[in-house]
Amino acid sequence: MKKLIAALSFALLMDGCCNEDFIIPSSNPIDLRVDALDVTDLFDVDPSCSTPNPIYTSIGATPDGGLGSCWLDQTNSGDVWFKFTAQPPNGYASIWILVEGPEGTQQFPQLVLWDTDGVTELACDGYDEEVNDLYIFYGDLVIGEEYYFSVSVADDSFKGTFTMCVTTSD
Repeated sequence: MKKLIAALSFALLMDGCCNEDFIIPSSNPIDLRVDALDVTDLFDVDPSCSTPNPIYTSIGATPDGGLGSCWLDQTNSGDVWFKFTAQPPNGYASIWILVEGPEGTQQFPQLVLWDTDGVTELACDGYDEEVNDLYIFYGDLVIGEEYYFSVSVADDSFKGTFTMCVTTSD
């Protein structure tokens, strides 16, 4: 039922039910790991991540996580936190952060998949150009366990909106 509701909500957003004032998490980004936005119900809603959906924002986010090992600048100006429960059948997770054109306004994005403790890095991706989409595939999750990922930027001037998609495959 939760997946159906998430899919219907996603469809309404894509059909233009809302204007640019409907930004999740709008004026209060989910920038603390303890308040991470649970996106488990969004797994496989848009498995190809083909529909731009820049409803997430790093504007107003503050740094509270670690630095990704692959980040070029080794700086963090703000994190937006998400969590999910690893899904069957294989415990795989693919995470896309899209920022180009209609997908968002954020620049120089950074992404880390964190273990169940929210501290231990499992995988990392960071920009290599000003505007750069990010992708992590991780295939060794324990089904039923809760994991975290954070989307960050190196400097306040790079904050903006982004599209996020999660799937159970590569």
